[in-house]
Amino acid sequence: MYLIDKTKAKNILISEGYQEQDINLLLEDYPELYDDLGSVIDIWLNTKNFVDFTYEGISLSQIMNTRGEHIITAAKTMNRLLNPNLSPEEKTRLINSLSHSVTFS
Repeated sequence: MYLIDKTKAKNILISEGYQEQDINLLLEDYPELYDDLGSVIDIWLNTKNFVDFTYEGISLSQIMNTRGEHIITAAKTMNRLLNPNLSPEEKTRLINSLSHSVTFS
């Protein structure tokens, strides 16, 4: 499992204009990421180069674009899909929800 460098992530997010209190909320309970996904985030934290990650037909970039999430938030979302304890039904529901944008009017 990969543990995100919260200090590095916070500094990057601050440099991108995010508010410190929002960053702290995001990072305070940030989960350990599954290793394959964690390596993608580690590359981004250290180089700012985006390497896409795909699992079960859902990509990190798709989550970012469809749901409007930052890479760090999208990785947290993607990490749920990688959970081996998800039942097939839960996995299908999550894949369906990640495949579609959510809009509220």
